[in-house]
Amino acid sequence: MCIRDRAWAGNLDNFHFKWTGAVGKAFKRKWSITATNGMVGSHPITCTVFDNNMKEVASKEFTCVIGTYSFSGVKNILTLADSLGNTTSTDKPWYKKVTQLTSKIKFVGTRGLEAGLMHEGRSGWTAGHYLRAAEYTFEGEGVHPFWNPSTQSFDFNYYKSQTGINPDAVQILLGTNGMAIDPTINANNIKTIVDKIREADPNIPIFIMHTIYRSCLL
Repeated sequence: MCIRDRAWAGNLDNFHFKWTGAVGKAFKRKWSITATNGMVGSHPITCTVFDNNMKEVASKEFTCVIGTYSFSGVKNILTLADSLGNTTSTDKPWYKKVTQLTSKIKFVGTRGLEAGLMHEGRSGWTAGHYLRAAEYTFEGEGVHPFWNPSTQSFDFNYYKSQTGINPDAVQILLGTNGMAIDPTINANNIKTIVDKIREADPNIPIFIMHTIYRSCLL
């Protein structure tokens, strides 16, 4: 389990963050914790911010709650993604890292380089691509496998029947591509994908990654 907190402070070189608590570790850019069974429980953490004169400008306390969770058998995770989850052009070490941490999670999909590390990631794609008959020409593919030509829509049951893949959970790593000042279209497209999956399987867990925002100069 890894938990991170962040703050917006303009030029970070002008501010200094001090993390205080019984668990976790402070790094130059973040505070992070990798939990173990001995850490189960609630842990108060305080973040104090100083300026270049070492004057305290802000302080925030939060509670890090570490619980236990176990499951039997292997869980198959299906990843819908842009380049964050595409391993055919560039390796994404986090897939392999997860399977090294536990033998109970496998990644499934029609794309990828290795069994157990497969996915549905397509570099440069937005959520909107998955909602239409889009071809992934960047790597010479035809229309993506979620598109049902009979219903002219994203169809999770069609995907499962055509590929033979029946995941235990879905994770969505979309949103960076298609970002705009008005997020309505992008957000609604992600919601539509979730709604379509829910229509086919009301109980399947769906994990949505917080969109990674691009840097900009104002």
